[in-house]
Amino acid sequence: MADAVTDLDSFFGICTQGARKTSEFNAAPVFWHELNETTANWLREIRQVAETNFLLQKFLTNITLLWLVPAAGGVRFCIEESYEATSPDRRFARPRESDQLSRLLPLGHPMLADRDIARIAGELYLEQTGDDVPWVLSNKSARYGVGRSKTQLQNVADMFDNAGLKVEVYFLQ
Repeated sequence: MADAVTDLDSFFGICTQGARKTSEFNAAPVFWHELNETTANWLREIRQVAETNFLLQKFLTNITLLWLVPAAGGVRFCIEESYEATSPDRRFARPRESDQLSRLLPLGHPMLADRDIARIAGELYLEQTGDDVPWVLSNKSARYGVGRSKTQLQNVADMFDNAGLKVEVYFLQ
């Protein structure tokens, strides 16, 4: 077992405790999915829709999925959600770009983690680049992305690839 933990530490980073924000303490858990062939297929289908339907492309390229590698390995992901302080039970997909973001309370990466512990985390989003709309995998996470290496992020990208989904890697220093 120690070898498996050592491998996970090397591949994805040591486990880090991510402090929850005030907005996350009393929030109901988010609904997350485990990366596997079925969920990778869902993401491929979403990309295909974004590439062929202009109206849905504008919507789909404005949402972010949060992803995280928990202590035991694997990849979890969910839609990044927000809510207004006056309506905590009414949650919705957090837009990637909006002048309204400052009034929205985010539910971040610790919502995916067991006991707020994870190895590495970031964002997965569709990025329109000409006629192509690739999935982009980044390490954008203040709590679990800082201090990780590009190689560790690439190892996560390889897990997506092994499940059947090609992603482009965007490493943040």
